[in-house]
Amino acid sequence: MRNGRRTGFAGLFLPIVIALLMLAMTSLAWSDHRQAHAQSAHELPDGTAAPLPPEVNLEAANRTFVDLAEELKPTVVFIDVVKTIAAPNSNAPFAPNDPFWDFFRDLVPPDRDWRSRGLGSGFIIDPEGYIVTNNHVVDSAQTINVKLLDGTELEAELIGSDAKSDLALIKVQSERPLPAIKLGDSDALKVGEWVIAIGNPLGLDYTVTAGIVSAKGRMIGAGPYDDFIQTDASINPGNSGGPLINIRGQAVGVNTLIISGGQNLGFAIPINMVREIIGQLRTTGRVVRGWLGVEFSPLTRKQAQEEQVPIGAVLVQKVVPGGPAERAGIKPGDVLIEFDGKRLARIAQLPLLVAQTPVGDKVDVVVARNGQERTLNVLIAEMPPEGFQVAEQVEIPWGLTVSDLTPDTVKRYNPRQGAGALVVRIEPGSVAQRSGVQVGDLIHAVDRIKVMDVASLKAIIDRARRGEKLLFVIDRNGQALRVTLRK
Repeated sequence: MRNGRRTGFAGLFLPIVIALLMLAMTSLAWSDHRQAHAQSAHELPDGTAAPLPPEVNLEAANRTFVDLAEELKPTVVFIDVVKTIAAPNSNAPFAPNDPFWDFFRDLVPPDRDWRSRGLGSGFIIDPEGYIVTNNHVVDSAQTINVKLLDGTELEAELIGSDAKSDLALIKVQSERPLPAIKLGDSDALKVGEWVIAIGNPLGLDYTVTAGIVSAKGRMIGAGPYDDFIQTDASINPGNSGGPLINIRGQAVGVNTLIISGGQNLGFAIPINMVREIIGQLRTTGRVVRGWLGVEFSPLTRKQAQEEQVPIGAVLVQKVVPGGPAERAGIKPGDVLIEFDGKRLARIAQLPLLVAQTPVGDKVDVVVARNGQERTLNVLIAEMPPEGFQVAEQVEIPWGLTVSDLTPDTVKRYNPRQGAGALVVRIEPGSVAQRSGVQVGDLIHAVDRIKVMDVASLKAIIDRARRGEKLLFVIDRNGQALRVTLRK
């Protein structure tokens, strides 16, 4: 019995051992298979990393957006401005002849200014409290209040603004360093890159939206320096002045405007332009731009073919008298092909290149004239102020160039007389220079005949006989000087 039992146990144990061994081998093989599969999913044959599975990529992207929002929201501010608007005549928000005004005339106190509030966004670029926003957010504001993410409210000072680029720099005083966003490189930005916008659309503070860069270098007629980044990240009124941020957490643009009636059409000022302008506003409170002194228009494809020039070249329509272009020899009808070594690819490129050129720099300008290319050297001047009136400059004998008075020249030279011919240029070594005449002198009489303008001065000189001495009465800073010049 025992032997029979022992034999029976051995007969039962052996198949069990064999089954366990087969199960272990199968498990080991399956483990090796899973490990090989996992390795092939994350590692290429040459040992380099392979793309992660889609679900891993999506989770990483999700964490990226979450982390960016949490990290960068403290650098964005809510801007609340108060403006006072004087209503014309009626002191009410009605047109002067609006018939509805009769119903409200007795309800409105006389001589009352209407207070208007505006909302916008901005972002901190320096822990000391410097904040970038749009000019249209703070323009004409009497008070500018800034609210931080933690609810702290601070009054801001306007450091400087620039209407042409729609940028402004404001500053708040804080007892502690403020969180600041890093500035990226908008030139390196690629169409299709992920971007997020943070701002206060319609008063909904600290709204975060995401999208991609839809296009670069957009011209939409907003100003002379259109070069916008287009994005489909949702932007609404109140987003103005907030940052457009790349996936690395850097500000690559300033959200500025939308197209009314459009969907997913938002536009931002490239941060490289912002960096340059804000730097000037911080240093001097204003922006100095280079000036060429031409009016131009784009070439049609047919015109470009006829002139045998690139399609991005521009046609010079008008040359400002006495401006940098005229002095360099540029003429109406010339086709500008290249500016300072950069081939023109689109019309918006020229004003940007000129504006960014430092005043006083000499640059080569390539023009096509009568089928031939010419290289002209231009001395870039400072762009005149808004409302600048160009006065024709006329050369007269003795090495003098004179012009009529304009608001700009009056402001620049501050002549005491109200009429005359202003000396704007003197040829080195000329008779006029040796006689002591200076730029800024105002010629207001010649041989006791009053000079009203350049035309009257030229008429007096033309009537004089050759060799005749002429007595010039000159106003210089309120002092009358007499200079005798022989024709």
